[in-house]
Amino acid sequence: MITDETKLQRVNPTPEIYEMVIEIIGTTSDGNQLSARHLELTQSAINGFCTEEGINELRRVYQMVIDNNYVDWFHNIEGMVLKNNGYVKYKGEILDHYSFTDWKAEHAAVIELYTRCQHIELLGLKPTQHNCVHYWQRYAKLQPNSVGSANPWVKDDFICGTRIWRQIDEKHYNHYFHNAIVETIGTNAFMVTESETDTSDGQAVYMAVRESNGKYYAQLMTLREFKTRRYEAITEYEYTPNWYCGIEHMFRYYDGRIRWKGVMVDYDADLGNEKITPQELHTRCLHIESLGFRPSMYSCIHNWHEEYKDIQPGTIGSASPWVHEDYNWDTPQWRQISEEYYDLYKDEIRPLRMGGNSFLGGDEWNHTEDRQSVHIACKYEDGKCYAQLMTLKQYEAYINSKQ
Repeated sequence: MITDETKLQRVNPTPEIYEMVIEIIGTTSDGNQLSARHLELTQSAINGFCTEEGINELRRVYQMVIDNNYVDWFHNIEGMVLKNNGYVKYKGEILDHYSFTDWKAEHAAVIELYTRCQHIELLGLKPTQHNCVHYWQRYAKLQPNSVGSANPWVKDDFICGTRIWRQIDEKHYNHYFHNAIVETIGTNAFMVTESETDTSDGQAVYMAVRESNGKYYAQLMTLREFKTRRYEAITEYEYTPNWYCGIEHMFRYYDGRIRWKGVMVDYDADLGNEKITPQELHTRCLHIESLGFRPSMYSCIHNWHEEYKDIQPGTIGSASPWVHEDYNWDTPQWRQISEEYYDLYKDEIRPLRMGGNSFLGGDEWNHTEDRQSVHIACKYEDGKCYAQLMTLKQYEAYINSKQ
């Protein structure tokens, strides 16, 4: 019988242990196919530094090896492995190199890396060092099947050998045509001169752009390829993501973050949050969008009951939550409010500035990144009352513009 005390005792090497280690090392190319921790485990077992728990783990590894299904997922994340040389791989692709000595720091880094992998896969792309590490910021806010710029999509297609024409919008088509020198022009097809990268044999790779049936497309290729492929038939490409609970535009990441169209709207790992079903969260997101706002945790969770649940599009009353949304998303505009609230904001706390038919309230509603106070500015114009959040400096600039 194994007690808690015997679990902590070191186990001397036995013939069974020697046989298991020899089989494990021999079957895994001298241990090169083992994870770093399992390679260390075999060494500790031979040297008599293993506890009973360590020997049980050795037996588990031995069984996987002889069954030809050995795997040791890094931090229990499926597809993620740490090689003996410190390189972290995801689904066989090297993504990063770790040399942590603190387990918690390493775990946090692995979770962040895996979350990035999930996002890249959500886009229909293959996680690589290029998109998960070196140029992550170019991908962080992208959404599946979005039509806009050719980059970074075409670069990933080229790196991974995906030969497809990516749809782009007319704005970027015109940008490539008018603002970049064109190397070769065909009928509704051209190639931008500036080289994007090179092939393995040193050929320059450029961005090819074309128009077909009223749509615009781009792809990276060599000049030789362009001459033969610029008129080929285009197969429309659209990736179907694995949406959270089948709800389009909603995705749950490994760390618990739930995003709607790229914006975090819930965090189900946070015990302080209200627990709602994905379907209820979806309903809230649609309601927030009907108001003309972008769903967020602020609107869908933290202030849902107090400020958003019962308001309807076009409601004229309080300035909140309308002006908060405009400020948070950097879309400043004058929002119509009721005369009752206009008077309330003017009389509740003495205004910082007042003159004519406008004033800047004395109460601080928010603050900028550099700690400037943000207040509610109100005006009376053409028989209607309006409000907007702004700093004292912005309000004074507004007043000066009216003079």
